Amino acid sequence: MFERLFGKSNRATQDHDKVWMTDAARMKGLCREVDLALTGGGHSVVVVALTSSAFGALAEALSVHGPVRCADAFERDNLRKKLAQGGSLVIAMPAALPADVQPDADAPQVHVLVHGRNQSRAADEAIVRFADSFGGRARVVFHVSFEDPLLREHMRKIKPLLERLGMPPDEAFSDASMSRAIRKAQSK
Repeated sequence: MFERLFGKSNRATQDHDKVWMTDAARMKGLCREVDLALTGGGHSVVVVALTSSAFGALAEALSVHGPVRCADAFERDNLRKKLAQGGSLVIAMPAALPADVQPDADAPQVHVLVHGRNQSRAADEAIVRFADSFGGRARVVFHVSFEDPLLREHMRKIKPLLERLGMPPDEAFSDASMSRAIRKAQSK
């Protein structure tokens, strides 16, 4: 109803965090999501790696798609050009994400998939601002693992509970309360 009254939203859609039991399960799940986005109608995908080791692992795991790698601010122009094309895949470090993307009116939908969460919420908000520059055509999903330092430190009791409840290791847990708990842990 809001969109009918006031037009489309100028903000990216932010899905609930996807929480994986292990790093290996997260990598497989994130790769599956990239595959689905790229085969689903010309969408562009940006996978954001928070560490250089994740950057390398993602580049290797997604090499079949021929991703463009953008590790720093010097590669921002290449990132902008690639995102203007439908069906493109970019693997980027946060420093390579420009805050001033001005997409064309006919630019494709962009999926921003983030491998992990920063200890600082402000760093994650910068990634969301990058997605917001695409307006309502962008979607942001953070993929975290119970093996990440943030979750290992602040949510160590939740993983055993999910295991007792029969949570399969290769499925993601996604819930608004979990996303709020992660944001709260970032502020500690």
